[in-house]
Amino acid sequence: TVFDCRPYRYGNEEECHFGSAQGQYCIMIYGYNEYSTSLVIKTPDPIVTFCTSDSDCDDGIDCTEDTCDKEKGTCEFNANDSYCDDELFCNGVETCDASQGCQAGTSPCFDFGTTCDEDSQTCISCSIVENFDKKSGLRGTGGWSTEESTCFTGGFQIGRPTKVVSRGVVLQVNGDHTSGQGYALFTSPNTRVGRDDVDAGACVATSPTYDVTDPSLFGIWYFFGQRNNGDDSDDGFKLELLISNEDGQTTTELVTIGDTRHFARWTYASARIPGNSKIQVRVAATDGRKKGDFIEAGLDDMTICPTGISDPMSI
Repeated sequence: TVFDCRPYRYGNEEECHFGSAQGQYCIMIYGYNEYSTSLVIKTPDPIVTFCTSDSDCDDGIDCTEDTCDKEKGTCEFNANDSYCDDELFCNGVETCDASQGCQAGTSPCFDFGTTCDEDSQTCISCSIVENFDKKSGLRGTGGWSTEESTCFTGGFQIGRPTKVVSRGVVLQVNGDHTSGQGYALFTSPNTRVGRDDVDAGACVATSPTYDVTDPSLFGIWYFFGQRNNGDDSDDGFKLELLISNEDGQTTTELVTIGDTRHFARWTYASARIPGNSKIQVRVAATDGRKKGDFIEAGLDDMTICPTGISDPMSI
């Protein structure tokens, strides 16, 4: 027998989902010992298709025009993109999907090393970019210091991340952020789960010093993966921006993640930088003394761009 749905799960929590309520379906539930249950069939509220006026027609989608064809007595639902327009150049052109509603646009400034200026509605080139792709060899840190590290294994290096998964938790992403085929700065390349991951301390990397003449937006992509939840209060991740100028030195915490299960994926963080400043970036991934957890982290695609712009979230 060919089944349309066969969850094969213990207990009385099996579910089958079908895109349409019409038709015949063959399903099978697990024959759990000495159970009593009932079969509950849920269908979505029907959309009115017979009508005498526009008020009879409503598909629940905000960006469609719901009208009644009185001659046919049927409802018509037509997408209207203008209902989705947020009037922001840097967000791109939003569209309406007649079944799913408004869809986000794509920033017109999608090339790495550029960002979007909402005021002038133009793409601006960033003054400083770092994607680690031009660093020679898989080993080394490209001028980033790891002297503050106390970890036993898992120190930051330049290389190409490969996907690492443990107990369903993604600990390390598959590829760099720029293209998926380039380099990133991340905790030691792994040959398998648990080998050369962050262990017994903090793996720290601090960037070279960058001179920022004009008020700018700093942006960087990072990932962090941690398998266990709440097993060691010293576990976690921190990404900081050290800013020095005539007002002294300040530390801006871009990202702080405590001792919690965390799925690794490339994520964007940003901060404003005053003009005439010197900055450094510091990242720390920490695995406490308790054994058994797996932790990984990485950075890529750092940019420093003139201000008067929106965050470059296009890629």
